[in-house]
Amino acid sequence: MRILTPYCLLLSLMLAVSCHGDDPNAERKEYIRVYAGVSDKEPLASAWLPVRGGSTDLYVKSNVSFSAKWQDGNVPAWASITGPVPVGDKWWKITVSADSLSKEVSYVRRTGVLMLTAPEIYLGNYFVLHQGLQPRISCDFSWLSGSQKPNETVNDVQYDNWSNSWKGKGFTSSLIEGQEGVWVYSKEGYVKLGNSEGVGADLLTPHTGAFQYDSLLVLSFKAVVQNGASIGNFYGTTDPVEQGGETGSHDNPDDPGNDPDPGSSSGTEPITPMSVVGTPHPRTQGEDPDGVDNNSLTVEVTGGGVIRDYASQGRTSIKFNLTTYDRKSPAYPADIFRDAAYLVFICSTPSNPIGPNTTVRFIAGDMSGNASAVCSRIFIDDIYVYRTNPAQDEDIFVLNDGRSGRDLVLGGTSGE
Repeated sequence: MRILTPYCLLLSLMLAVSCHGDDPNAERKEYIRVYAGVSDKEPLASAWLPVRGGSTDLYVKSNVSFSAKWQDGNVPAWASITGPVPVGDKWWKITVSADSLSKEVSYVRRTGVLMLTAPEIYLGNYFVLHQGLQPRISCDFSWLSGSQKPNETVNDVQYDNWSNSWKGKGFTSSLIEGQEGVWVYSKEGYVKLGNSEGVGADLLTPHTGAFQYDSLLVLSFKAVVQNGASIGNFYGTTDPVEQGGETGSHDNPDDPGNDPDPGSSSGTEPITPMSVVGTPHPRTQGEDPDGVDNNSLTVEVTGGGVIRDYASQGRTSIKFNLTTYDRKSPAYPADIFRDAAYLVFICSTPSNPIGPNTTVRFIAGDMSGNASAVCSRIFIDDIYVYRTNPAQDEDIFVLNDGRSGRDLVLGGTSGE
């Protein structure tokens, strides 16, 4: 949220002052009020704009002449206004045209102000408009450092060797029985799960206690699976053969019949058999440069809450088949998470409500401690958990075709 300048704050206080003689609390006869429609009885205290942007009409009722101006503190501004246009006795229409929330696929709320003022009589209405959701957990991993390219390992830091500052962010990982450490690694601004020996790993979001009064949550994140061998201090000095990107799908392991049909308009497509099962390749020495890791990622809710898609079943986990990245891309490695945004919707049920201990767990590969024939190295970035207030926020679940999976709302298409 952008804080208004001290000058604007002072002006708003001045405009709020009544001109009714000696009684500062007297109700003024002059007014500027904002409504959702001309037939509404009660004025709005604030309003919410669609996360996808577009035009929103507001109606102003006033018995004085006024001017309208938009302010959000951005350069350029993320919204503009048209009007006021008279639409009846004492009624005006103002259209707010807003940009889509974020090309970086973030639902973090931003705020602007529609300033309706009659300064000659010290009257004003500073009407607040919001766009987006309130984040409970926000992490872009910009505080991590490591190798920038996903396949390079020379600068990666295993979780056990993370600094106190890094661990202080609250992300944790489970120690698998029989393993010497947890196989989570820092990358340059993102994180890797799973090692090159075929052992998996998990990553748990911080215990913040912030979910105590929430009943609906939206989890957003980006994730891709490794293709080709790791290189660097353990695996040689030349890039393996490049692999192009593939498409991803939502996978319900308990009910395969619920997966989207090929060619459906749900925004997902089936994955090639190589992507689904991965390609076996030797451990440590001379990995197959053409191999694609096991692309299965499980997202689990612990400590309270269920997956909204399966609320009636009480399910607390959901599995995705991830895409991979294209190292032939001119923008590589900056675009490794291109078109790799996912949404998971979490809700309370009477028997399993969201609460202060609610945590999200990402699971890559085999957590038994046995080395799998196929690696499960998965890269994750931009983990956000948002609260949803049904009384005011857009229902992102509905916008995303009523299902967890690929982000169809802000995820956009290639190049956005």
